[in-house]
Amino acid sequence: DCYLVESILGKNLALIVKERDDYIQNPKPNGYQSIHNVYKIDAHNNLEIQIRTNKMHQDNEFGRASHIIYKLGKSTLIP
Repeated sequence: DCYLVESILGKNLALIVKERDDYIQNPKPNGYQSIHNVYKIDAHNNLEIQIRTNKMHQDNEFGRASHIIYKLGKSTLIP
């Protein structure tokens, strides 16, 4: 689903290729998954879009890949 959304966005927006990060194919060590793309909107503005499923979002925000766990340096899930 994420790659389908990315394809649709790519047909409508100008992707800045060097700013693309695919953390679905290459998850971070803590399990974080998402696709990060930056698109050129006009001469002065770019737009970052993070593409993920609802499950990925929940894991990234509240599970083992959450920022708070990263900051605390823990590898266990938040209850």
